[in-house]
Amino acid sequence: MPPPHSLKVAKTLGELVELAMAIRNQWWQQHTEEALGDRKLAEQWEETKQFWRPWFRGHKDADWQLRPKLYRAGEPDVNKLFRFEEELRGEFKRRGWQLAPGFTLPVNKDEWGWYGLMQHYGAPTRLLDWSDGALTALYFALRDSEKEDKCHHCSKPPDACVWMLDPYRLNLVSFHPSDESFGVALPDWETADEYLPELFVGEKLLREYPLAIDPPHLFQRLSSQRGHFTVFGTCPDGLYELGQQNNCLIEKITIPENSIQQIRLELELSGVSEATTFPDLEALSRELESVWESHFGSARLIPGNA
Repeated sequence: MPPPHSLKVAKTLGELVELAMAIRNQWWQQHTEEALGDRKLAEQWEETKQFWRPWFRGHKDADWQLRPKLYRAGEPDVNKLFRFEEELRGEFKRRGWQLAPGFTLPVNKDEWGWYGLMQHYGAPTRLLDWSDGALTALYFALRDSEKEDKCHHCSKPPDACVWMLDPYRLNLVSFHPSDESFGVALPDWETADEYLPELFVGEKLLREYPLAIDPPHLFQRLSSQRGHFTVFGTCPDGLYELGQQNNCLIEKITIPENSIQQIRLELELSGVSEATTFPDLEALSRELESVWESHFGSARLIPGNA
């Protein structure tokens, strides 16, 4: 998938922040100018602009598409996948109760809480994760790239990238009728229900393009990563299609492969690490293991000493 507009490249952390600020300011100005010609839009923008901020998503491979996991297998049969997803949602709820002792689970009727939990643990969904922190997305783009470099051997490792999204504009161009709420959706919005119909009652997925939505922060990781979601409708490439039609919706900043090591060091200096991104003991252990490996090499088993 090529970038929707002009190619933007960041070879340092500072360059990425500078590009992100320029894009952010351009999008802000566009909202302000559009509000001047529409009284209702002006009122909505004035009420919500202090909460507006762009979202970011990091990809380890700049050629990866902006598709959720459920839609990544070739040319998906959306209707078939939606029915299959319904079964996955039901099975996750049925078995999840017994697999999470001591964990505060959503109430049974909280469909968005359960759906976000599925995404959190890696189940196939129509959700894409985003963050309103540029450096968090950058960390995800470069995370594990050092280990993957060693697996490429003679092949050239891919460039990484950070995508930017204007969630307010997404909801304007995707579904926003004149009497709808303005801004990022919440799970209790009537429109949000159309993206996550009740299970096993024969409802169809009617919405075509993605919705930007703020999930309930049921677990610390989502909060520490400043997490948000886009939920897809029936169009697997909905974000890209809308981005082709609108100059102020999405942008892609490419991170050249030969700049990744330097930017990784800059992130470390900025205090962005595995343990700050994933605030738990497992992440702390992974971070300490990485420090160990940087001094002594990979901790491999020695034959005969296993």
